[in-house]
Amino acid sequence: MKVLISLLGLSPGVVTGAYYALYHGWGIDEPVRVDKVVTLGTSEVGVDRFESEIAREFERWRQETGIQVQYDDSCREHITAEDLRDEESVHEFREKITRLLREDYRNDDVYLVVAGGRKSMAALAAVAAQLYGYGVRGMYHLYVDRNLEEDGSPDRFWKIDLEQRRKVMRPPEGQCRLVDVAFFQIRPGVQGAQLVLCGRMQDYILDYLADNPELVTVLEPDTRGQVLGYVFEAQVANYLRDKGYDARQSKKIGQYEIDVYAERGDEILICECQFRENPAQPIESKKINQAIDRLKYLREQLPERQISAWVVSNVDMLEDDVNLWPKIREWGIEIRQAPLRPKVLRRIQHQSWAALLRENWLAEEIRQVKPSEDDLSLSL
Repeated sequence: MKVLISLLGLSPGVVTGAYYALYHGWGIDEPVRVDKVVTLGTSEVGVDRFESEIAREFERWRQETGIQVQYDDSCREHITAEDLRDEESVHEFREKITRLLREDYRNDDVYLVVAGGRKSMAALAAVAAQLYGYGVRGMYHLYVDRNLEEDGSPDRFWKIDLEQRRKVMRPPEGQCRLVDVAFFQIRPGVQGAQLVLCGRMQDYILDYLADNPELVTVLEPDTRGQVLGYVFEAQVANYLRDKGYDARQSKKIGQYEIDVYAERGDEILICECQFRENPAQPIESKKINQAIDRLKYLREQLPERQISAWVVSNVDMLEDDVNLWPKIREWGIEIRQAPLRPKVLRRIQHQSWAALLRENWLAEEIRQVKPSEDDLSLSL
């Protein structure tokens, strides 16, 4: 079951806005159809009225679409206090969010939204997700258009007309999106605890690991691969900066996340990157397809700009697919190899993380890979 757990203050649109952002995929890679919504708030006066408004919105949604979202009395969690104002209320809130994550929804796919409620509630929920959120698939803040946010405040919500109130509860596309909050999660491993990265790799996580390299040794293999891939993207971005580009990592454009996005004058260069720890592994065909999707979208959105695309890896082989090179030539994509210094793979093998996370990996220029005669003959 897919469950949205949201903190609830006095802005009910945060809960329904998060549901619709998940449903439509606003701010995330793929849409998520949630089966159940759980809210956790205080016993402040007015909270129950907002819970009823949330339930009414989901009932309207069911009547219009036939989609059933469970949000009954059993889904409405509260602490007995009106605010987190003392040790007792903090303890009660921590116990409730921990129970929800560790016990009640441990085996479900949980999407945790920390935008509602007090800042102290968000902090406690984030800590619980790291320690006990075994089922947490993502933790999010919710961005809402400023005008909608003001209309959704407790001072204005009941004063605005019904049409605007429904817009607060069901924000239009472009006025609401999820913002990924990446975090490390501690999980039991075969040889002790393991750290698992939840959410997208980000600069502050890389900086934290560079300052505490011993933590990399307890990362699960998939998370360690994400870290190495992100460092490789950073190497590509630094290379392009040296070439005069304004280069950024993890640039979100429309529905797409671009590994490295670079601009120089009227020129836009997008790079999809794939780091291979094993040099015998080829570049996956999905990377080519991702580059095509992003290139096509940008050319449609910005027809006046000169836009090109690279697929960059430390290896120079493509997956065995006869359709790849024709697609690459059709879209004008360049396959580029970024050769590594010999010590980089040795340091990965010996887990010399302190130096690895700080130093330059690239041995020379990022060079273009041309198809071999065999590649060309197979694609004819």
